[in-house]
Amino acid sequence: MQGRQGQSRRRRGMLYLLLWTMTVAVFVSSFSSATSAARPEEKDAVRRFNLASDLAAEGKVEQAVGIWLEIHEKLPQRYRGRLHYALGVSYAALGRIAEAWHHLRAYVVSEERPATAVLEEFQRVEAMTSGYVRVSLVCQPDGAGVTLDPTGDGVFYPCPLIWWFKAGRQVVRAEGGGRIAEERVIEVPTHVDAIEEVITLRSSEPPAQRRIWQWALLGSGLSVALAGGAVHLWGYVHNETLHDRYSDLPKAEYEQEYRPRYRDEVKPKLTSAYVLYGVGGTAAVTSMVFLLLDSESRPETRKVRLVPFLDWSGSGFAIELLF
Repeated sequence: MQGRQGQSRRRRGMLYLLLWTMTVAVFVSSFSSATSAARPEEKDAVRRFNLASDLAAEGKVEQAVGIWLEIHEKLPQRYRGRLHYALGVSYAALGRIAEAWHHLRAYVVSEERPATAVLEEFQRVEAMTSGYVRVSLVCQPDGAGVTLDPTGDGVFYPCPLIWWFKAGRQVVRAEGGGRIAEERVIEVPTHVDAIEEVITLRSSEPPAQRRIWQWALLGSGLSVALAGGAVHLWGYVHNETLHDRYSDLPKAEYEQEYRPRYRDEVKPKLTSAYVLYGVGGTAAVTSMVFLLLDSESRPETRKVRLVPFLDWSGSGFAIELLF
């Protein structure tokens, strides 16, 4: 008997080992396929990067910049620092100080020990921003990109972004993150060193459709909680009926008659009521949280808000619904 059990355990162990080996093999095969599929694209990006470098060396800087901008998302990570440096130096040669500062700073920040020559070039370009205003662009929510007018190349930079503008009227456009694109006119003042501009992107989902599920969840949660109250009342009335029926009996007979019926007829109702309370309350609270967060992000359509209160019993916050 023990021999058969040992053989059975060994067979199960071999089966598990075989399944584990097959799983690992499939994973490695999938990973290798994905890697090999990505390599031709990366190789082509590296080839074009080197081609653009040759063009820049021949004085064809604008052509080189155009190629670098096309391939910057396809390059392997190890080339990103070199790309920022190449763009920074090229933009500086073209007299586009804001772009040059942005890319040189990106290179300096990404490198643990940036080369002295790069630091000197960055400091030289930063000295040329004396006639500009430092503008910090912040996008809400995160995940948006910003394009600047007039750059002429349509490049989107990740937001938040620091940019150098001349004083006067400037136009920026933010989009992404599943939100409606927002174009913002910024009046950059004179005689200031820095300003901050916050761009809030509106949701692309219509407000009514975005909130209908929140109100539906709230209504469902309250309905379930009310059902729990009805079941609780049903159990309470049934318990009182049993208590009145057996209350005149001696204690021993009362326990013998009342307790089994309470356990079989009343307790299940009370348990069901508590479950309904929990489910309905959780749904209602969850919907209130989402309604509150949604309202805080769009004050102009706020229907739910937190209201502080103070009375004889203490202080706290209440949730106020506006209809």
